[in-house]
Amino acid sequence: MRHITLALTISMLWVGATLRAADIPATQPDAPPPAELVKVPTPSTAPAVEQSPAPARVEAGSILVLPFAQTMGANYPWMSLALQQDLQLELSRSSRAKVEAPSAMVATADKNAAVKAGLDSHATLVVYGQYQVTGDQIHISGSVIDVATAKPTGVFAATGSVNNVFPLEDSIAGQVLRELPAGWTTVALPPVNGSGEASGEPAIQPNSPPTVPTIRYYSYTYPTYT
Repeated sequence: MRHITLALTISMLWVGATLRAADIPATQPDAPPPAELVKVPTPSTAPAVEQSPAPARVEAGSILVLPFAQTMGANYPWMSLALQQDLQLELSRSSRAKVEAPSAMVATADKNAAVKAGLDSHATLVVYGQYQVTGDQIHISGSVIDVATAKPTGVFAATGSVNNVFPLEDSIAGQVLRELPAGWTTVALPPVNGSGEASGEPAIQPNSPPTVPTIRYYSYTYPTYT
């Protein structure tokens, strides 16, 4: 009887161990993890930010400034080069253009002669003008010409005291800068007053490189009167 009871006990223990072993799922060494544990990447729901292209830098051409021609009135020959050189200085510091103003060139108030001078110098634009002195007043006028088309892109004019031409030169420079192609200038242009002339010097923009203060002087011989 004891042998039968012992045999039955051993059989039950063996069957129980077998059942418990069957409950444990077999795993292989290289088997992938369960599907619920795999993280599947999902596309981002955030809207894509469009990158704006950087603005293209405008390549400026060249400007030829001719000496100003005196048409009539009192004799102020030094004013011819004074107006030319001051305009060259203002255009050079307020634009990206290459500005040339040879003092040896002949002053002219003729459009065709100005265009020819521009072609000979391979300039993009040519600035020429004239002045007239009457009493203590001086009137300055001129044009900006597109050399390739021989057509004016704009005109300028200023009138004031011959004893204080600096404000007139500032006005002319502002007017000429307004006639340059878009992207050539590096300054914020001053407002235009009621007479249609630019008032004051161009204002330097915050992002513009610093400029050296302008010191104006003329080495020409002033006329003497007795």
